[in-house]
Amino acid sequence: MYQVDGIEKVGKYVENWNNCLENKDLDGMKREYGKITKKLDTLIPLESTLKEARAIENVQTLIKNKGNSLEKITEEELRLAQTL
Repeated sequence: MYQVDGIEKVGKYVENWNNCLENKDLDGMKREYGKITKKLDTLIPLESTLKEARAIENVQTLIKNKGNSLEKITEEELRLAQTL
């Protein structure tokens, strides 16, 4: 729940920053940027988890495309799937 709240707040801060940009409000932009960076520090673990989940998704797709066989997958294919 904490992560969802953080994401929602970042979205609001981004919206505020864009409004400040439109209004050429440099002080407001700086204030909202500070809020964004502070909140992003707490959301970084979520980003890492999402990257790992995407890597797993890529490997599972590779396995499926190779006939559900690990033996048909080269080390390079596996490495590439994990880094995409």
